[in-house]
Parts: sequence; structure tokens; C-alpha cells
Amino acid sequence: MKKIMTILFAGLICLSLTGCGSENKTTIDNKDNDTNISEDTNSLTSIDDFEKEVKNLGITYTKTDMVATYINAESGIKLVNGDYKLEIYKFDSSTDAYKNAEKNQKVTMEGFGDFDAIVKNGYALMIDDEFPKYDSVIEIFNKLK
Repeated sequence: MKKIMTILFAGLICLSLTGCGSENKTTIDNKDNDTNISEDTNSLTSIDDFEKEVKNLGITYTKTDMVATYINAESGIKLVNGDYKLEIYKFDSSTDAYKNAEKNQKVTMEGFGDFDAIVKNGYALMIDDEFPKYDSVIEIFNKLK
């Protein structure tokens, strides 16, 4: 009986995690846009700036606003391209959650463990290795301040 309850509980948790995103989804198709990173990437200061630069790469994706409080962040979005996704979160750099994430290069979701991330300058990026134009996206992330 305990195994059945554990399995049901685990399934319930998985279902609740799929609800972490908001209902506000936008599909963006940028195949005709310039595929070069814009010259102004030295002044990226927000998740919106990051997304604009990813959009300029010509990647088609669906955007979801994320409930960032699950990882003690301030805000976040998820971009999905087919089977591949990236999530980016903005943290208050003075918090213990951010300091631990930066030190360990992992984001912690209470009760679910740690997830590999690139953490720097108040932001955390979790990205699938096969996400389109991976290296260019990482380059954009590295310019966030």
C-alpha cells in the first residue's frame, strides 16, 4: 500500500510541476530575421533583452512565463523549440539561494533537488545541449549584466 501511495504522490508532484508555467504562451517564428547577434549585446540588462537577442538568432520557439519563486528567483521564462528547452531566471544576487546557485552552478528546487545551470551576474540559465544555436545562446547569456 505504501508503494502505491508513493507512486500516486510522485505522479501528483509531476503533474503539479507542469503547472509551474503560466497560461500566457506565445509562439514566435523568426525564420526571416537576421541570424546574427546584434551589435548592442554588450548592454543586456534583463531577461527581455536576452529573449530579444535569442529572437534575432531566428529560432522558432514557444515562450512560457515561469513561476520563479519555486527556485527562489524573481522572474523567469522558458523557451521551447520542439523537444528542446531553455529556462532563464533572474535572481536577487544578495540572496543565499543565488549565492549557493552561483557557487555550485546548480539551481535548487525545494523538495526536488538540484538542476545543472550556468549561473552568473544574477541570472541562471538551464539549457538543453541540443537547443538550436546553443553556442550563440550561451554567448548572449554571458553578456547579461
